[in-house]
Amino acid sequence: MKQSEFDHRLANFAGEMSSLLISKGNDYSVNDDRLSNFKEVAKLVSITPMQVWAVFFLKHVTAVMTQAQDGEVKDEPIHMRFIDIANYAFLGDCIVQEEQEQKEDGQRKQEDQKPKDIKLPGYHDRDGNPVKDPTKDPRA
Repeated sequence: MKQSEFDHRLANFAGEMSSLLISKGNDYSVNDDRLSNFKEVAKLVSITPMQVWAVFFLKHVTAVMTQAQDGEVKDEPIHMRFIDIANYAFLGDCIVQEEQEQKEDGQRKQEDQKPKDIKLPGYHDRDGNPVKDPTKDPRA
């Protein structure tokens, strides 16, 4: 395949991916959360959103495997399965990134909740109790 044909196919493929994600996303998302379908199913069956993603992803991979073994897929053209696989790869990446961001946010919140070292005026022992100024004569 020549580079110009490859570039043309890549642009078309990316356009189809985007169109499909947008159109199907409206059916599968709630409250503007494009990953809500994975989260809701995860709650229902007590697994993680990433595990739900893996099941959905493998459904499409299995269809491509059928094509490779049998030479045909009956439900939809193989091209659409490849579009689905690419979209699910993107959605999987989104799940991983969101989970990582939430983990980092949680760590930041824990850091914010730790007691801060408070600088008190004057001199204090390590427990924060006031002590006399060590530079002054104790007899004064």
